[in-house]
Amino acid sequence: MRKITFLMLFAFVTFVSNAQISRYIKVAATGAGTGTSWADAAGTADIQAQIDAVATDANQGTVYFAAGTYLIAAQIQLKNNVQLMGGYAADGSGTRDLLNNSTILDGQFNKRILFTGDASPYVAFTKITKVDGFVLQRGSSSYGSAAAISIGTVLENCIIRNNNGSTYGAAIFIKRHATISSPTVGWNQGAALVNCLVVNNSSSSYSAAIFVNQDTHFSLANCVIANNKSTDAINGVGGLYWGQNVRYSRISNSIFNNNIAPTSTKNNIVFQSTSEVQLAIFNNYFSDAAYVDADITSANGNKNATDIASPGFAATTSFEGYDATKMTEIAAADWRLSSNSGLIGLGSTISGRADVPYPYVISTFGGVARAFTTVTTDVQGSSRIINTTVEMGAYEYNPVVVTTASANINQGTVSANVTVSKGSAATVTATPVSGYKFSKWNDGTTDISTSASYSFVPTANVTLTATFEQDLGTSVEQQKAENFVKICAKNIVVAGQGNVFIYNNVGKLVAQELISNTMVKTVDAGIYIVKLNTIKGVKVQKVIVY
Repeated sequence: MRKITFLMLFAFVTFVSNAQISRYIKVAATGAGTGTSWADAAGTADIQAQIDAVATDANQGTVYFAAGTYLIAAQIQLKNNVQLMGGYAADGSGTRDLLNNSTILDGQFNKRILFTGDASPYVAFTKITKVDGFVLQRGSSSYGSAAAISIGTVLENCIIRNNNGSTYGAAIFIKRHATISSPTVGWNQGAALVNCLVVNNSSSSYSAAIFVNQDTHFSLANCVIANNKSTDAINGVGGLYWGQNVRYSRISNSIFNNNIAPTSTKNNIVFQSTSEVQLAIFNNYFSDAAYVDADITSANGNKNATDIASPGFAATTSFEGYDATKMTEIAAADWRLSSNSGLIGLGSTISGRADVPYPYVISTFGGVARAFTTVTTDVQGSSRIINTTVEMGAYEYNPVVVTTASANINQGTVSANVTVSKGSAATVTATPVSGYKFSKWNDGTTDISTSASYSFVPTANVTLTATFEQDLGTSVEQQKAENFVKICAKNIVVAGQGNVFIYNNVGKLVAQELISNTMVKTVDAGIYIVKLNTIKGVKVQKVIVY
């Protein structure tokens, strides 16, 4: 019995010693502000302190962020094996929801947002260190305004937008590492971007979106690099600049669209290396009219504007680069593929390239295995493969059908059914016929809108039914003089021949009758509209019952 008790105690102590710790962040601290729970979450000012606290633990762990906008006072230094996870509700309740819980790290245009340190040679992380589920915006620096990262760092499910840089990589700078300048085996160590948007960033020198330094390695998978702008007339690249001696790297299932540079051949992507080894550039889309580098070929499943004129995004920005005055438009842009996109289904299947692991790999370094063999969700948390293939870009095409119906087609019609990708906005319209007006949309259980043109973001298939009601018109005052209605105590007396409709002051029909002479209706005190349809026309009168 003692032996069993000792073994159980030993196992418990071993389990506890290997347990990773967690810390919790909200925009404003709550409770004791220690960061040890959602109830006692630390605030924006303590982000770095919480990361450092996790880093000093023997097993590291994760810092969780609630939804909201964090105005960063100083750049945040990432630490080895300390994971940052956004996408939780503002109060920390419920499960992670990348679609609805936007978690924003905002550099306020005066600082870089994330970096892995400035030591030289740059420190390589020995374990995968992920930043997952964030918007990185309004960073400003000489390089890597949103993030300057190195070996072992993975940005996943991130939106990197509206950052401004003066030199290398206005959005992302991937650092070199002196000790691995000439790798010889495997898909090697490097930084990675997976399921990321890199949009509307600007640089006055070199690359507006991503700059990969020489003598390093990286992976880029399932990303959208779009509407970035460089103004450098000599070295400017709109999208991706790839330095020399960059080996064992890969770009797959990504979309490079409408990135701008002074030299048109440098709009989307440029390589400087002359000794590439095992470069994998496959199943991507480039909005250039022709491939501008020998490493990009149609044989590897790449497409360009000659093959498909446009990616078919749901809604892009009307401008390239960053603009401090247009954050609303940048935030409203929708980089999902629309239902008519020619790119749907053109991504790479898991078995599509046996020589290139799917969708990205960071192999061994320092004896620690770091391999990712699959990604099961997209940037908003939807299943990554819904049909038979992964899509190009950060969003899996996830069709949601909005079926429209009219409660009475004799009273009004509705627009056609709409199909959008999950997370995109859908708009339905209802048009009443003469004599009727639109009343409301109902989703089968709830009245959801009284607007005839209704826009919303569906998360599942839904049927919306429009109802209409008779339009009493604007001629009440004109018809008053006829006085075909009289009030006797609590009785409404109608004289005439035809169909009588009596409505209360909120438009509810309280009586209807076909009369040939007189109708008497007893009602409660209130205001009523009486409408008489005759063979000679329509009479309307407002009455007050005391």
